[in-house]
Amino acid sequence: MTDHPTSPAPRKRRAGRIAAVAGGALVVLLGAGYGVAYAISGNTLAPQTTVSGVEVGGLDPAAAQAKLTSELGPRASAPLTVAAGEKSVQLTPSNWGWASTTRPRSGPRAARSPSTRAPSGTT
Repeated sequence: MTDHPTSPAPRKRRAGRIAAVAGGALVVLLGAGYGVAYAISGNTLAPQTTVSGVEVGGLDPAAAQAKLTSELGPRASAPLTVAAGEKSVQLTPSNWGWASTTRPRSGPRAARSPSTRAPSGTT
């Protein structure tokens, strides 16, 4: 009777290889899905996108810019009353150095980036 040392290493290596292949396949599949969604969306903003209550989803960047300028322009130039305790002061955007822009930050697809979305209630 001969004793052959059995090593669990081959089983562990095989399980690790299967996990690595499955993980790699998942990454490739998710990347392909993202690529297809990005290509299909074309040169328009994502559906149901709003900026300060203005619906711009599905519009191309130029149309979205025009709509935002026409609908948010009056709000952006309106005076703002700031109150602290019993004192209040009325400020206009020009006297405190604020200027709004509705221009995309970096090309037409930048509008879909979360980093370029304005928080609700701002212009």
